[in-house]
Amino acid sequence: MISAQQQNKYLENTIRTATPSQLLIMLYDGAIRSCKQAIDAIQKKSHRMRIQAL
Repeated sequence: MISAQQQNKYLENTIRTATPSQLLIMLYDGAIRSCKQAIDAIQKKSHRMRIQAL
């Protein structure tokens, strides 16, 4: 299993070497993931999780 430091380094490298279109896709993927988490939190009536997701 990789450590948090190794994972952060990998993500940092991925972002630094990404093309503008890849960065845009990463942005949309993150936004979609956050929206899905917020929808799930709303359905579970978890206001704290909803606020964190948004």
